[in-house]
Amino acid sequence: MNFSDGYIGIDIGGTNLRGALLLADGSIASRFRQKTDISSGVASFLDRLTSELVQVMGDAAAAGVQVKGIGLGVPGLIGRDGLIHSSVNLQPLEELNLAGLMMERLSVPVVAANDANLNALGESLAGAGRGLDSLVVITIGTGLGSGLLLDGRLWSGTGGFAAEFGHTTVVPDGLPCPCGNRGCLEQYVSAAALSRHGGGLTPEVLAVRAAQGEPQASAAFQMLGYWLGTALASLLNTLNLQGVVIGGGVAESFRLFEPSLRRTIEQRTFRQISQGVVIRQAMLGDDAGLVGAARYAAQVSG
Repeated sequence: MNFSDGYIGIDIGGTNLRGALLLADGSIASRFRQKTDISSGVASFLDRLTSELVQVMGDAAAAGVQVKGIGLGVPGLIGRDGLIHSSVNLQPLEELNLAGLMMERLSVPVVAANDANLNALGESLAGAGRGLDSLVVITIGTGLGSGLLLDGRLWSGTGGFAAEFGHTTVVPDGLPCPCGNRGCLEQYVSAAALSRHGGGLTPEVLAVRAAQGEPQASAAFQMLGYWLGTALASLLNTLNLQGVVIGGGVAESFRLFEPSLRRTIEQRTFRQISQGVVIRQAMLGDDAGLVGAARYAAQVSG
C-alpha cells in the first residue's frame, strides 16, 4: 500500500478533548471528541487520550494514511520543551511533559504548545489570516487568549511563553486577575467582563438586546471594544502588524463591538499604522486549534 502523510491535531480544553486527522491537502479526514474529565486523574486522562490516538492512527493506516506527527494544544504556559509549567484549568497536568509522555506511548513525534498560539497558527495558514505575514490572533471566550505571528512564523518567545496578551496591564491597580496581577486586559475583555458591563446578563442575551438597540447592552459591547482597542493600539504601535484576527465565542458578536474597536485604535495609533492594519473576524471557529496543532506538528517534525 502507498501511504500519504497525515498529522493529528489535539485541542485539550478544560471541558472537552477534541482531535482531528489532517491530510496533506489540509482537509480533515476524521475527528473525535470526548470530555476531558481531568478530575478523574492524570493516569485515566493519559489512557483515554492514548486510546483515541491509537484508534485514529489505526483507522488512518487502514485508509492508506501514515501519521507522521501529533500536535497538542494545551491552555497555559507551555515551554519549548513541552513542559506544562502552568495550566489553570488543567492543574493535574502541571509539571508534566505531556508531549514526551505521549511520544513514549505512541512512537510518533509529538509536540505541544499553548492552545491560543496554535489557534493563531491555524487562522494564519488556513483562515482569516491567510496572506498576512505579521498578525495577532485574539480569542475572546471565558478568558482572552492570543497568538502572534511575525514574518510568517509563530512567535513563542525565548522560553515559549510569549503572546500572553490577555495579561497586559490596562488598568494599574485595577480588577484582580487569577494570574496574580491586577488590571489585566482579560478582566475587561472576556465573556465574564461583557456580562459585568451588561448588568450580569449573558453575552448571548446581550447580543440580542444590543442588536435591538437596547442602550445598556450596546454600551457593554462598546466598552469591550474600547478596552480591546486600547490594548491593541499599544501592540500595533510597537510592532506595526499587518493584521488583527478576532475569534472565540464573544467574536460571534464582532459587528457589535467592531466600530468601538476601530475608533479606539484610530485614536490611539499613528495614522500610518491604523490605516495599514487589517481587522477581521476569525473564520475557522473551533477548528482553528486543531488545524494549528496539526500544522505545528508538521512544521516541527518535518
